[in-house]
Amino acid sequence: FLYAPEITPLFEPMNVSHTFGKRFNKLQMRAINGAVSANGLYLIQGPPGTGKTQVIAEITAQEVIRGHKVLIASQGNKAVDNAFERLKPYSFIRPVRIMAENRNSAYELKNIVFTTYAGIRTALKERMDLFEDPASCSAIAEKIAKFKRFYTDVYLSRRSEADVLIRKTRAVRKELNERMDRINCENAALDSARRRYYDACDKLKRLDRFEKEDYSDFVEDLRSLFPHTDKDSDIFGEDGLCARAASVSEDEMYELIEYYEGLRDRGELPDDAFSSIFKDQRRRLPEIKFELESISGAVRRMAESERDDAEAASRYDPKKSEDVKNLFASKIESYMENESYSAYLEAESQAQAMVSSLFSELRITDRYDTIEEARKIVAKQEKVLEAFGGQGAEATMKTLEEMRDYLREEGVEEIDSDQLIDMLTGYVNVVGMTCTAKDNVKRTREQEGPEIDLRKMGVDVVIIDEVSKVPFPELVRPMSYGKKVILVGDHKQLPPVYNESVEDDDLRELGRKYARMYTEPLFKRLFEEADSHSKTMLRTQYRMTSQIMGVINRFYDGELEMPEEIPEREHGMEIPGTTRPIVTPDKSVVFIDCKGKERKESGSTSYVNDSEAEIVSRMVKLIDAARDGKDEMLTMGVITPYADQMRMIRRMLRMDDDRSPDRLRLKNFLEKGEEGFMVKSVDDFQGDERDVILLSLVRTTESKFISDFRRINVAMSRARRLLVIVGNADSLEKVAVDIDGDGTLRNVYKDIIDDLRLQGCVVGSEEVPE
Repeated sequence: FLYAPEITPLFEPMNVSHTFGKRFNKLQMRAINGAVSANGLYLIQGPPGTGKTQVIAEITAQEVIRGHKVLIASQGNKAVDNAFERLKPYSFIRPVRIMAENRNSAYELKNIVFTTYAGIRTALKERMDLFEDPASCSAIAEKIAKFKRFYTDVYLSRRSEADVLIRKTRAVRKELNERMDRINCENAALDSARRRYYDACDKLKRLDRFEKEDYSDFVEDLRSLFPHTDKDSDIFGEDGLCARAASVSEDEMYELIEYYEGLRDRGELPDDAFSSIFKDQRRRLPEIKFELESISGAVRRMAESERDDAEAASRYDPKKSEDVKNLFASKIESYMENESYSAYLEAESQAQAMVSSLFSELRITDRYDTIEEARKIVAKQEKVLEAFGGQGAEATMKTLEEMRDYLREEGVEEIDSDQLIDMLTGYVNVVGMTCTAKDNVKRTREQEGPEIDLRKMGVDVVIIDEVSKVPFPELVRPMSYGKKVILVGDHKQLPPVYNESVEDDDLRELGRKYARMYTEPLFKRLFEEADSHSKTMLRTQYRMTSQIMGVINRFYDGELEMPEEIPEREHGMEIPGTTRPIVTPDKSVVFIDCKGKERKESGSTSYVNDSEAEIVSRMVKLIDAARDGKDEMLTMGVITPYADQMRMIRRMLRMDDDRSPDRLRLKNFLEKGEEGFMVKSVDDFQGDERDVILLSLVRTTESKFISDFRRINVAMSRARRLLVIVGNADSLEKVAVDIDGDGTLRNVYKDIIDDLRLQGCVVGSEEVPE
C-alpha cells in the first residue's frame, strides 16, 4: 500500500461504542473509527494543535480493549512520551518503553511492577471514591434503571420495525466489500501485466543493442585490417556490404563470404587478415543464426503476450471503483431515508449516549460492539453496585481498603518485582520506541531475564507519529512488526533532514539519489493519493488564538478552524513602545520589523543577526514585566533557526551563568520544568508549545530556511497566546514559496505581513524601549 495507497482495502467503518478520552470532535471521531476499523493502512494528518496525540492515545486504548498489542513509534522520544502520558489514566494499559542505553524512562521494563501498581492504585481510588458516596451510587442506579427502560420500551421496538432494512444494509455493505476486493485484485493483476510487458520490452531493447554493438565491433576489426584499401566505401560505407550484412539472410551471408574470398584471391585482402576474421565462420554461421533467432523470437513472443495484457490494462477505467462505491452508497442512503430506519438510528444514538455515560461513571473498560452487549455489561456492574448497598458492602469495602493499604507500603514494588516481573512481561500490550531503536530489551542491561522482543511478541497495530519527519529507511523496520499500520503526521511541518556529504566524485551521483530517497515526502504522496476512506485530516485546532491560527492558516488554504465551545486564551499584557503600543490585550500576533543585517561568526557556517538578538532579549524582559500582578504563571520560549543566534541570545540573557547578577530571572513565567523557558531551534521545538513564543528569523537574504515554509509553520504554531515575530519585512515579502509541492510559487509571507499591517500589528524595532 506504500506504493499504491489508492487500493487500500475497503472496510466498513465501525462506530467506536465508548471513548476513554473526552470531547472528541467529528473529525477526531472519524479518525478514531477509521483507524480502528482499517485492515491495512490508515493515514491521519494532524496540523498543529488539532489533538493528534489525544487521538493516538484513544486509538491505542481502543485497540488494546480489542485484545491487540500496539507499538507506538516516532523519530524522537518526545512524541512517544506525550502519547504515554495520555495513556497513564488507563489501568488496562500495560506499557513498556524501549530506550537507548544513555536514556531512562519510568516505563522501562525494569519498572513494569511500579507502573502496574500505579495503575491499580488509580483504579482502586476511583472505585472507592464512587462507592463511598451514597448519593453517587443512587444517581448511577437511577441512570441504569432509565437505560433499561429505554432499551426495552424504545430501542428494541424500533430495531424490530427496522430489522428488514438493517439486514439489507448489512448485505449491501458485504456485497460492496466483496466487489471492491475483486476490483483490487484486478488492479493488482493489471499492474503486474504492465510490469512484465515493460520488462520484456527492456530485454528486447537490450538484445537489439547487443546485436548492433556486436556488429559494430566486427566492422571496426575488419576496417583496421586494411585501412588504405580503395574499396573502403564499397565495403564500409552507408550502403556498403557491411551495412547490408546487418539484415541479410543466411544465403546472402554465404554470398558475402564468397565475395570476400574473391577479394583475397585477387590480392585485394591479405590472407592473414581474411583468416583472422572469417575463420570457422562458414561452419558456425548456421549455429549462431539459430541461437540468435531463438532468443529474439522468444523475447518478441513474450513482449507481444505482455503487450496484450498491457493493452487490456490501459483500457481499465480508474473511476470504476468510485462508481461501484457510489452505486452502493446510494442504495444504503435510500434505506437510511426510510422513516422506520431513521427512527431506529435515532434510538441507537440515544442508547449509545446513555451507555457511554454509564461506562464513564462506572469506569468500565470492557469492549462491546452492540447495544445488547453493552446492556449485559451494565447489568453485571449493577449487581456490583447493589452489593455495595447491601449486607456485604462493609466486607467489600474492607477488602478494597486492604488492597489500597498494601499498595501504599514503602518499597512494595521492589519486594514484589522478582516474583511478578516475569508474569507482567507477558501481559505487556503497548510498546513505545523511536524508529531507530533496537527491537528488544531485557529487564536490565547487565543480567539475563525476561525481555520484550518485538519480533516475537505479535504486534497487531503499529502507530507512527510525526511520520512526515521520519526518513523512509527509518520507517521500514517499525512498520514491518505489525499487521496494520497507522501513520500520523503533517506534511506541512518539518521534513526529514539529510546532512551527509559525499566527497568521492564517482559516488556523488549515488549520494544525491540516496538523499532524494531519504528525504522524499512519503506521507504527502500517500495522503494525496489515498482513497478518502483510508485517511482523515484533523481541522479543529485547540492550541492557538484565532489571530495566530489566521497566520498559519495561510499554509493550509484556510482549512483550520476554531472550536466553538472553547473560549480563546488571553495573554492579558500591554507593552508600550516609544510612540505607540507594541503589545495590546486584544492582539495576539506582533511583527517587529528589524532592519539589522545578518552575518557569520568567524569560522562558522551558521548566521547571527545582532539587532534581532538585542530586540528579542529586550522583549523577553518587557513581556515578563507586563505580567506583574497576574496570578497565573505563563510559559515562554524563543525559537531561532540558527545555532549561533541561539547562543548569542542566551549570552545576552546571561542564561548560562547562574552566578551573574545580570542573569535572566523570570518573575511571571516558568523558568524550569516541562514547559520552562528555553531558547531552542525549530527542530527542538516540534511537538512542544508555550503561551508566548518569540521567533527570530535572522536572515535578510534568500535562505533555505525562509523558503521552506514548513519550518516557519512549525515555529509560528508553537504559540498559544502571543506570537512575536522579529524579522526583516522587506526581505520576507520578496520570498515566494511552494505550498502545494506542484511548483506554483506564492507570496505567502507578504500576504501574512499585509494582514498584520491591516490589523495594526506591525511595528518598527525602534519602538522597543531599551
